[in-house]
Amino acid sequence: MRKAIFGSLLLFALAMLIGMISKPAAFDRFFITQSPIFDAGHYLKIASSGYVEPPLAAFYPLWPMLLRWLILPLGSQHTVLIGSLFAFVLFALSL
Repeated sequence: MRKAIFGSLLLFALAMLIGMISKPAAFDRFFITQSPIFDAGHYLKIASSGYVEPPLAAFYPLWPMLLRWLILPLGSQHTVLIGSLFAFVLFALSL
């Protein structure tokens, strides 16, 4: 089971590497400058400025709190990238 999971992660990383080398502009546009979709934008807003709007109170505070701890030392220029990488790391750990 672990070999299959490790193989899948290795295949995914290899595909990303090939994509970065073959079409760097497309890779950058999709993974780095892509705007957050669905609830990710709300969570990033909570992580950066807190619960400033009443509708944001519907979102749980743990994910934005973890993101804030990561974003503050690393800088807020790449919040989408930091959030995406953090989600991928947690996903990989959950397997």
